[in-house]
Amino acid sequence: MADGILIDEKGRRWPDGSWELVRRLGTIPTDLGLAAHAVRERGFIHIRPQDTGARVALRPGGFSLEALAGALYELKERRFPRLILAIFIEGEWFYEMLAGAWEFADRAEHLLAGGPVARRQPWLAAERDLAALGLPAFAQMRPLVELWQSTRGRLSFDVSAVAEATDLRHRMILIRRHIRTSRHVFAHFGAGIEVMPPCQSLLMIERDVHDQPDSAYGA
Repeated sequence: MADGILIDEKGRRWPDGSWELVRRLGTIPTDLGLAAHAVRERGFIHIRPQDTGARVALRPGGFSLEALAGALYELKERRFPRLILAIFIEGEWFYEMLAGAWEFADRAEHLLAGGPVARRQPWLAAERDLAALGLPAFAQMRPLVELWQSTRGRLSFDVSAVAEATDLRHRMILIRRHIRTSRHVFAHFGAGIEVMPPCQSLLMIERDVHDQPDSAYGA
């Protein structure tokens, strides 16, 4: 039996290797497999556990409110720390990173209607609602946010001490603006960020933020 589950149009759960479900759905294209066919053609939602969370696959406008309710129940019960949302649009899969069931519920509500889907930028960085800071996955960020609030947005050297105390320093990028200019440069580039070798990340200090190999990401 496979680890993943499929949620049907009535909110019922099925193992994504279920022969009973195969018989129910009938002919399944050999190039798709049960899970992909159920999501793309039959309005199912597929949840597949992964090392650090789960992958949730759906087709906008193709799933029911009951299927969404069943998926939310499963996600809340299993408390995955983060989710990869796989969205099937116009014959292609697109992916988004979500913080958990709460953020999935908010996103899925918009996808349920089936209208035009605004594709999010395919970058590693993602904008989060401030309400996400209340989730366990963002607990380490709260001291930094509280420091930012107490200084009215003027982060001082205290930020380094807070980052060190919360074990964020090795995964943090800190940007500062040059006085009386519009330039934004790197003040700190964490050694734990693996988009470039450590020796190259040291060279980023005092370099303009937009001056990167990936110019779109820098912008």
